[in-house]
Amino acid sequence: MPNPRPPAPIAADADLVGSRCLGCRHLLDLVEGTCLAFPDRIPLDILQDRVRHDRPIPGDHGLRFEPARERPRRPR
Repeated sequence: MPNPRPPAPIAADADLVGSRCLGCRHLLDLVEGTCLAFPDRIPLDILQDRVRHDRPIPGDHGLRFEPARERPRRPR
């Protein structure tokens, strides 16, 4: 049985210019669509600003949008 293909980079899926995620301190990798709140993949509705992440969203690990000062380092 062949291995399933990994998900495409999120930036290939959507126009993210102006995404609020760009200014969030929790953003890890916009191309992969990951942040500390959503380390597997940021929901597309959040990335495309259809849903604001200033309130709890299931799976967000208790983190919300916070303006970036310094970006966190990816946990190792």
